[in-house]
Amino acid sequence: MAESLLHFAVPFAILAILGINLKKGFVVSLMALLPDFDIPLYVHRCYFHSLIMIMAIMLPIILITKRMRRCEDLSILITIVLLSHLVLDIFGGSIPVFWPILNMNVGVDTQLLFHYPQISNSYPQIQIHIEPAVFKSFQTFDAPLFTSGGVAVTALLIAPVLAKIFIDRFKKQQAKF
Repeated sequence: MAESLLHFAVPFAILAILGINLKKGFVVSLMALLPDFDIPLYVHRCYFHSLIMIMAIMLPIILITKRMRRCEDLSILITIVLLSHLVLDIFGGSIPVFWPILNMNVGVDTQLLFHYPQISNSYPQIQIHIEPAVFKSFQTFDAPLFTSGGVAVTALLIAPVLAKIFIDRFKKQQAKF
């Protein structure tokens, strides 16, 4: 299961690389946390972890904003970051990606097995898990908001963005003199 910090950091880094304004990218990246707002309903990885449900909500919003010629790019960016949440979660467990059309959870496990010194025995492994989707209520929910690995990955993703900000500001200060 991807942690909240990574659900934010991955789309933020992607949006920054694409040249999206950092303030806008920050706010839009926070939207990637929305699928986990099923936790206050005492369920997790259910309704809002479905591609069908996200598109059912976001497609009309995209069409309305396109017709109004306002915030169209924002609605598309929000859709993309919501989908990034699903991608991270499908590789860290299983989610009901096609619910309510298909009442199944789907998960993907990947690894590259490396054997040394017999490198010829090395091979990639991809497993797709499909199981019935069961939405169970829980009484308590314990999950990390961040882990050491997640902090390290976040730092590696965000460090180049921060470095670019400082370099651009330094260049701007130098240009004044």
